[in-house]
Amino acid sequence: MNWFERHLNWTYILGHVAYLLAMIVFWFLLALCGIDTDNFTMDAVGEVVAYLLYPIILVPLALWILRQKGQSLWWVLLFGWLSPIWLKNKCNI
Repeated sequence: MNWFERHLNWTYILGHVAYLLAMIVFWFLLALCGIDTDNFTMDAVGEVVAYLLYPIILVPLALWILRQKGQSLWWVLLFGWLSPIWLKNKCNI
């Protein structure tokens, strides 16, 4: 059993940190490329990428953590992104 399986809540928090770092790097790269005109702003592109990266990075992570904890995957739909943190483990780890 590796560190990520033993520390599921910290894994989820680190996933959010990785998401924020990816967004910062993306906005930095956009600023370096000079993408900022009247019709194509960095804010609009950043929002689109943020809405695309969230389900790609964090939703599968939340589902994996709930599966590791032995909880139903419906918790993500019912209570959102905080459910993997406040649910306890049902399985013996």
